[in-house]
Amino acid sequence: MKHKPEAITPLFCAALLIFGTPGSGAQSADNTLKGPPAAVKSSFEAVAARLDPNGHLYAYLSTEQALARLGEGLEGLITLAKTGTEAGSSLMDNPFVAPIIEGVLGVVEPAYRQSGIGEISGVGMSSLAIEENLWRSKMFVHHQPGKGSGLIWDMFGKQPHTLEVLSLAPDNTAALMHSDLDVKRVTDWADTVFGEMLGGESIMANAPPQVQDILDSFGNEAGFLMTLDSENKMTLPGFMLDREEDLELDGVAFALLLRVNDDTLMEMLGEVMGGGFGAPEGTKVGGVTIHSIPLPIPLPIKMDLSPCYFQVGNYMVLSSAESLAKRMAEAHGGKGRLADDANFKALAKGLSLKANGIYYANPQATEWGMQINELSMGKLEGGLAKVYEIYEESLKEGIGMVSLFKVEKDGLLIEGNSTVNPYGGNIVHSIAGVGVAVASSLNDLQQSGLFDDLGGFGGPPEPGFDDDSDFNLDDDSDFGLPRVTPPDDDELDLESAIEGFYEELDISGEERLTKEQMLEIAQGEDDRSNIPKEFDVLHIHGTKLSINISLFTPDGQKLPGPPEFYGTHKFVDGKYLVHHTNFPKQEGGVDRTLTILALNLNKTRIVIHDFFDNELRGVWASKSMKDNKVEWESRMMIEQPNEESFIMSFDVESNCSREKDEHKGVAFRDGAPIYKRTYTVTKS
Repeated sequence: MKHKPEAITPLFCAALLIFGTPGSGAQSADNTLKGPPAAVKSSFEAVAARLDPNGHLYAYLSTEQALARLGEGLEGLITLAKTGTEAGSSLMDNPFVAPIIEGVLGVVEPAYRQSGIGEISGVGMSSLAIEENLWRSKMFVHHQPGKGSGLIWDMFGKQPHTLEVLSLAPDNTAALMHSDLDVKRVTDWADTVFGEMLGGESIMANAPPQVQDILDSFGNEAGFLMTLDSENKMTLPGFMLDREEDLELDGVAFALLLRVNDDTLMEMLGEVMGGGFGAPEGTKVGGVTIHSIPLPIPLPIKMDLSPCYFQVGNYMVLSSAESLAKRMAEAHGGKGRLADDANFKALAKGLSLKANGIYYANPQATEWGMQINELSMGKLEGGLAKVYEIYEESLKEGIGMVSLFKVEKDGLLIEGNSTVNPYGGNIVHSIAGVGVAVASSLNDLQQSGLFDDLGGFGGPPEPGFDDDSDFNLDDDSDFGLPRVTPPDDDELDLESAIEGFYEELDISGEERLTKEQMLEIAQGEDDRSNIPKEFDVLHIHGTKLSINISLFTPDGQKLPGPPEFYGTHKFVDGKYLVHHTNFPKQEGGVDRTLTILALNLNKTRIVIHDFFDNELRGVWASKSMKDNKVEWESRMMIEQPNEESFIMSFDVESNCSREKDEHKGVAFRDGAPIYKRTYTVTKS
């Protein structure tokens, strides 16, 4: 079936409900929203004090109860694994499995308890446009006073401080990532987590003495820096990339930075590079000695590749190029610093650069990264290719960003500025990408044939077709359906086809609905106070639907079908049952469909109109209704790629109940059966 893409709005509606800007309620000078007093005190005021109101996004979530239940659930799972249930034995009774389970459980529980995740008491986010093309975003993760003893609260330092690394970053820096990292705190945590497995012994107990020397020398900061040079290009040979032509990119250089307490790491590295005879001779630049690292073999890449290492101030640096090393040495001397660059200052406007970590990227880095991604991601196929397209679309503007990570007495704060709204279009693109990936994976799994013997995703094959004489096609029955054939010119006109369907199914007068009428009905409110008793046969219940479809050839062979999909229904104006569904497309994404069921004038049957691909394309009419059963005839015009339009007919029998409807039927093309179908609609 050929479909045209449509705009999908529920995602944006959900985002508005969750992240919408507060637009009502009194607000105090300290940025907290006033309302009735809460019966249970939360972290709202503490979190709100770190956020910006009146912007694009303002969100808060109290997490204490949810995390408490998570902890209880974890303990329950551990107990179940160790002791088993009354109905069955414990996994620990299996001599092969028991050591594995014991080892995993011995790590999982203390790892979670000591991580600090369970101490999170609230999370808040905000986004505010501080000027045109400059957005201020904040996220705060809170813990109550007196808590915050877990790893996540102090492994990244104690409190914000001047970022000394900015005095080393040259003004042509395209990307910078740098953070505090308390290695001793991490090893202490690991000792606690793995201590029981190791009989209470420290993981450092058997480590060589050099390891402790390295840890003592490490100054609890590490980072990465990258520069780009558009005037000195880097050339990647085409044969390395499975390309006919060489690829030319902005020249890149990068450096790894480690804060150190002394010269121990430099001396160790020098011994290694000098083959045990001390560090090789270096070159002096601005009081900094730069030591070259010889390459064992030349690389087939045209770029500035001259690895080296040096120590400048309190940092040991490994650099891919001596040119970058010299620029960093000059920056340390006060010449050509990123912190003094006008573009960086404009991007960091209004931010306090005292922090425990920083992430910076300019638009050039974003563009360069997309070019690199294209080398591999551009070869993706199917749903993954669509995900990459969504991701690429979200970054094509070229994003500039400064983000700061700060450890505070009652939590962790991430704040920054960006040339785009990071909690707007980007998050929507990310959610959309995940949705496409999941839908595509389900479709690929269905098409794989793995479930051929299981009758599709819904479980074993549906009974009834092979033994049900009503659906035995061997007798050449056409179920009394007229054989509808296309006009002589093989060109089907949708409007004329619908008129023809009305005539064939004897649908007249007010039973007929136009496209405009259907769309108007679809906007109506759900009102079930006055449902005609004739609809009792359908057992209207709930508002949400889940649909599972199984397809078969006329002789009963299983065919690939769609994964489970979902929808909603409501009753409008005392006479219309309205269905909305999101039908998964084979190529990924969904088709949004609208179906309206209406009781005819003399209340003897129900007429259905099907609306999809932005058009009214099919009609149904009940042949008979009794108790919980309905028989249907239908006509529908179908469009397929690379094929002329054609008319499909259905003969369907429905068995309805309060919780679910079960349908089985046969599809005909030009009067000839082409497939059988069973499907179950679950109502909730």
